[in-house]
Amino acid sequence: MSWASNIPSEFGSQSTWPDGSAIANNSTSSISQQGPTGIKDLWPQTPDVTLIGIVLAKQCPRAIKNQNNNGGERSVMSFTLRDSPVDYINVSCWGRKFFINELARKFKIGDIVKLQNPQIMPKSNTEMDERCRPWTPSHFQLSFSERYSSFQLYGGWDTDKYSSLVHMPIQDSKDFHNLGEILSNGQNLSQQHVNILAMIKHVSPAKDITTKTGNQVKRCEVKLLDETCPSLAMIM
Repeated sequence: MSWASNIPSEFGSQSTWPDGSAIANNSTSSISQQGPTGIKDLWPQTPDVTLIGIVLAKQCPRAIKNQNNNGGERSVMSFTLRDSPVDYINVSCWGRKFFINELARKFKIGDIVKLQNPQIMPKSNTEMDERCRPWTPSHFQLSFSERYSSFQLYGGWDTDKYSSLVHMPIQDSKDFHNLGEILSNGQNLSQQHVNILAMIKHVSPAKDITTKTGNQVKRCEVKLLDETCPSLAMIM
């Protein structure tokens, strides 16, 4: 299903993106006849971009105050798209709250999707961006607009080549800690971020909790195992 709807002017005119940059092609119905664009081939001026890939990660929608509209709000949702063993990129979807919530309900992690006419942007590389979204090898990120971009689940003949990507690690095979190393070097690794390659032994039911700051979140305990350790808890 393609998404198209009228939205307030603060999201951009017909000739510019919301950030003021020019749009090379205003029509989202123009589809490249040469097949999808690879993530590795993306460049800010790439025309008629159509991307197909599998969703590796997905964040919940959140509201953002729009200072250009007297305190009005718009919503954003991010996900990570992969189209090869070594290429994946973050996508931010912007629009009205209803549109973004409906879009979020249309797909899940592991689905193969097709994007048309997203805006290609340099990475911001801010601390907040690094904390809130997965690291990717691409030098760019994508901005998906309610008005100018379109989204649909993909069901082409070549879905198998994308489906297999969800099981491939996204880090180098030598860049992992085993569970035994974590147990024996826990103090040295404290407060550090590490990569783990392990099997899931057990997943406990998610529970609703209230943080010290009053936020309502969910907590889930996952038990991991590998050849060096029979069980290690990871709290999500």
